[in-house]
Amino acid sequence: MIKRYILLLVFITHLFSADVNKLKAELIKQITIIFVKKTPYKIYINSKYFNDAKSYLDFPFVIINKCEYANICFVENFSKHYKNKIIFVTSYIEYIKHKKYIAGAFFWQKGRPTIIFNKEYINKYNIKIPNKYQSFIE
Repeated sequence: MIKRYILLLVFITHLFSADVNKLKAELIKQITIIFVKKTPYKIYINSKYFNDAKSYLDFPFVIINKCEYANICFVENFSKHYKNKIIFVTSYIEYIKHKKYIAGAFFWQKGRPTIIFNKEYINKYNIKIPNKYQSFIE
């Protein structure tokens, strides 16, 4: 009987995990479409929080192994050699520390996604943010 409950708990956890990763992938797609104007969308992901979402991204979203070859990068830690790329960090602390160079942040907080679009970056590069995402501009 206990084995059944454990198996059920593992199954439910797996289902929830898959749904969360699908949501992460969908939000990565939406952010990419806003900021990148050419296809295929070449995405670099270097964040333990988003690695599992990679399997839910398919053409025209292509996973690239190096940020230098990508159109947009989702990274846990900002590095100066990312300066000329569209960068989203997966940590609010990294966003605050390197805001000058970063397009925004996308991270998980209290069990839900948090997206921040950097107002200065958007204005500098004349990026049009759809109305439904206007509240995420900071």
